[in-house]
Amino acid sequence: LYVSDSPHAQLAYKLIRKGIISQVSMECDYEEGECSVCGKRVASKSDYCVHLRKNKGGELQGQPVYETLHGVTFTGLGLLDRKGADENARILKVAAAENDGSTTHSEGGPTMDEKHKETEERALEAAKKKDDGGGGTAPDDKTRIKELERENKELKQQVLGLQKQLEELEAERKAAANRSRAQKLLRKIEKNGLAFESDEEREQELTRLAGLSDDAFAASEAAFERMLKGGPRAHADDKDANDRSAPAETAKGSRACDDPPLRSDAGVRPKDIEDKKTSLEDRLKSGFMAAYRQRVASATGEPVSTN
Repeated sequence: LYVSDSPHAQLAYKLIRKGIISQVSMECDYEEGECSVCGKRVASKSDYCVHLRKNKGGELQGQPVYETLHGVTFTGLGLLDRKGADENARILKVAAAENDGSTTHSEGGPTMDEKHKETEERALEAAKKKDDGGGGTAPDDKTRIKELERENKELKQQVLGLQKQLEELEAERKAAANRSRAQKLLRKIEKNGLAFESDEEREQELTRLAGLSDDAFAASEAAFERMLKGGPRAHADDKDANDRSAPAETAKGSRACDDPPLRSDAGVRPKDIEDKKTSLEDRLKSGFMAAYRQRVASATGEPVSTN
């Protein structure tokens, strides 16, 4: 094994010396294989004779059965951490027998042991120069470590700053999404006839809805949906009740007109009080808003303020 041929060969030699690798496998290609019994030559295993097919690596009538490879080209060296496939394999003849291996070894350069020894000598000389205060060219390790620590600290600060900006952007996005869904719900409420007394009241309700959590907002929206489903039925019942009470109120009003006005003992006519009756639309709006606030409060656990 000539370790000067390649770095991989040097590594293999080192592993073999340490006992990590106990066997190697010579990887190769070949042109033909010859049976040791009948002498038949084949180009592939599919063309094996009966001797090689059944008894290769064994014996037949007291004779070993093996395959002799012709036209061998070695392609690599396999390092084995266990026994090889055929531990009885032998190199019987080398094609270039006239080449002396010692010549290749001597021309290839120093061996692995010599290189290792030279490396140890250079390391020892460098250590002596450093101890004697000689002019070494190696950078100051402590200064380099401080620079790396400072760079690491700056990078950590930058990462923290980016994380903070990301959290702020995420909070802004969440707030914008909450306000958008709150505005959508308020527009839906107003579309169904529920009006706010002023813009300030509407803005307060918008802020309250935008500040709700996802669960609380879903509960508020569900309460409004239930209120809308019950709204037309309540509106129809209220209209029927008003239609039934209208003739009675008309008859009572006509009788009141026929009666003379009442006077006090002092002869002073009492001040007339004009009873303003709210319209059906106003009563429905106020009823819807009261029911909406009641259901939202019961779903979110907030206190209810009633007039």
